[in-house]
Order: sequence, then structure tokens, then C-alpha cells
Amino acid sequence: MGALEAQQVEFPFAVTFERTDGELRGDMDIIASLSPDIEVADIRGDGGSVSFSLPLPGGESLRFEGRISQTFLDGEAVYSKDGKVRGTFSLRAVPLESLPVWARGGDTWDWPDNHRAYWPTGDWKTIGSADAGLDGQALSAAAEVIRERFPAVRALLIAQGGVLAYEEYFHGGSVTEPFNIKSVSKGMITALVGVAIREGHLAGQDAKVAALVPQYFGKAKDKMKTEIRLHHLLDMTSGIRWIENGAPTAKWATRGHSSGYYLSLPLDCPPGECFNYSTASTHLVSEILMRHTETTTRAFAERHVLDPIGLDIRSWLRGKGGVHIGGAEVFMTARDLARLGLLLLSQGVWDGHEIIPMDWVHECVAYQSEGQPFVGSYGYGWWRRSIHGHPAFMGKGYGGQFVVVVPDSDLVVVVASDLSSPEMAPILEQWVCESVVPAALPGEES
Repeated sequence: MGALEAQQVEFPFAVTFERTDGELRGDMDIIASLSPDIEVADIRGDGGSVSFSLPLPGGESLRFEGRISQTFLDGEAVYSKDGKVRGTFSLRAVPLESLPVWARGGDTWDWPDNHRAYWPTGDWKTIGSADAGLDGQALSAAAEVIRERFPAVRALLIAQGGVLAYEEYFHGGSVTEPFNIKSVSKGMITALVGVAIREGHLAGQDAKVAALVPQYFGKAKDKMKTEIRLHHLLDMTSGIRWIENGAPTAKWATRGHSSGYYLSLPLDCPPGECFNYSTASTHLVSEILMRHTETTTRAFAERHVLDPIGLDIRSWLRGKGGVHIGGAEVFMTARDLARLGLLLLSQGVWDGHEIIPMDWVHECVAYQSEGQPFVGSYGYGWWRRSIHGHPAFMGKGYGGQFVVVVPDSDLVVVVASDLSSPEMAPILEQWVCESVVPAALPGEES
């Protein structure tokens, strides 16, 4: 490792970054393991100065130049994709040991009391944003930003303490409009696995996929694929080669969202050893659910999860064999999206009834895999990150669909969008986490 060894740097570090071109600002906490098993390229160092390149998945790369010691990393990073510079970031790092337990891979969350006096099974109770302690001035400013900069955003909702404290619709959106929540639905699919385990349909997350859907493994040439387990599909570490929204996704979709096609793709690494985000992975989970519950995924979801909490799916598209798409193409209103977030915030409990096993909810939002650089670590269908020092988990979907859950503040924030401006979704996500969510956090000033 050259200069890194000479400095005796103890990695991994927790890295924060801020875009410096005025378009995007704020911090994200991530785990960045710059150790000998990571392909850090072109390392140069002299007297505490260091530069290196970090190849990332999907044609992305990061070039860093700055200073490094045993306790810090500080400098400038240029982020590129497909050979084009997409942003310049100031980058700082601190030792991993300084992070709270949850950020180091632990599952310690400050959960709110789930014995609520009111539950929105029928309709949402609403209160004024000031009564809920929200920053009304910041939210008014946020609404103006949405109107001027984010034409795809149609809804912004904030549930504080289990009641709706802010609700605004934009650009023709309405309370009755169903949205395609895209990958936010992955968190719903993973929740159903816990229910299926409780009901005795599945033995557990360690079950081998080859035993659950043996029809796809009869002629398997790569025996390593038989080591893929159910939890690898849930935390995106199956090892199967995939480019989300790239050529494999298109071929998979044109084949009717075929799980057979997905499992025919080569492995990039042994199961459990690398993260590769894939809707085909959670779609295979949907097929497993259908086959082992002996009903459709939608019917199973409605019986055990959705109907008991008053959540009405307006539409859920199917693929080959009648399998409901696992991890996309689910349509619901913004208020129903908030119900899903509230169910997870309440650890699977709703009005005194355990809808999702509580220990399974903890599994879903615990650290399960490293996730993606500058995005966050990953649980089962939920991303994990810090927002102004508050541990949070979030579901996010293509085009600007977000459910942000902050347990220590009893908070759910929902953003729903049409699919007209997917290229704005990363900027929207950062803005929501750095400007909207803080307006609802206790003691925050925007």
C-alpha cells in the first residue's frame, strides 16, 4: 500500500464529503474500507501528502488528493462516471472507532414507543406543523424549492409522532394520486419474508436458493451458485453480475422479468462477498414467496401486512409466470407510503398487533452489507445513513421516491414523484436529507 503503509493509517474510515460547485452541499456518513483487499490504484505519497484512485462499480471512479495521517484524511476528491467528471468534493475522514455503534455495523436504534393512542388504519390524523415542533419557515422554503427546481416531485409528507404534521402536493399531484414507488417496495418484499418465516412457509433466511427454486439449478454449471442463500438476495450480495438499469436489466425485463435469466448470469464474486444492487434479486424473492406460500405475493401481502394497516395498493404489475414484480412497479398514494414507513418505525407493530415480527424488522434495518460508496450501508431492502447525527434508514426508488425513517425523532418523511426527471433523483435525495428532514428534527435550525 506504499504511502498508506508508511503512514500506518488504520482503516476503515468514516468519510464525509461536500460538493464544492455550489449545486449540492452536505455530509454523508459512509464506511470506506481503503485496505489491501480494495483495489486502490495509483497511490502516491510524500511527507503526509497522498493521492490515489478508487475504482467504483458501474464505470465510476474517485480520484483523491490531500493529506493523510493516522487520525485523519483531508483533501479533495473528483468523482467521475463513464470518463466524465460529475462533481468535485471536499473529503474528510475519521477513524471508524469514533462512530456510534449503529454506524459501525451494530443494530442499536433509539426506537419510539409503539403503544400509540392513535393509528391511521382508516384515515390520517393531522396536526399543524408548529404543534408538531416542525420548522415552518424551513418547510415553506422547501416547498418553494420543489416548485422551482424539482418539477417531478408531486408530494411531500411528514409524519411526526404517528400523526400527519405536514402534507403538500405539487405540480398537479393530489392526495388520491397513486405513485409507482419503484425500489421503495423492496422494503415491503423483505418484510414479507419475515412474515413467511413466522407463518412456517420458509425455514429462514439461511435457506439455499437452489433448494427453494430447484428448477433453475438443474443444469447449473457454476456450482458456486448453489451457495447463494435467501439472505444474499435480501442484502444484494448474491454475487451475480448485474448493472441496475443497464443492459442486464433491459434483457431481464424483455424476458418477462425472468428469474431463470437472472440466475443464468455469471458470478462476479462468491455469494456474500460483494454488494451489487439488483431488482432481479428481490424479484426472485417474490417468486420464492409465491411458490412457498401457494398464493400470489400480493394476496399474501394484503392478508398479512397491507389490509391490517389500511394500506391500499392500487396496482402491482406482474412478470413471467404471474409473479408480482419484486422491488418495483407497485403503485400507492403518498399517504399509504407513509403508512409503510410508520409500520417499520413502530418495529412491525400496529395498533397492538405484531404485523411483522419485531426481530425481523431489526434484521431488515441492521447492517447486512456495505452498500455503495457515498450512498450508505444496506440492510434487507433498506439503506442506512446518518442525517445531522441522527441514525436513519430509508427506502428509495427510481425517479425520486423516498421514505426516510428517523427512529430517535419518531419521524417519517415521504417524497413521491413522477418519473419524468430521474437524473435529478440523486440531487433530490441529498437535498431532502440535508434540508427537509432537518426541519423536522428536534433542536435543528435550518
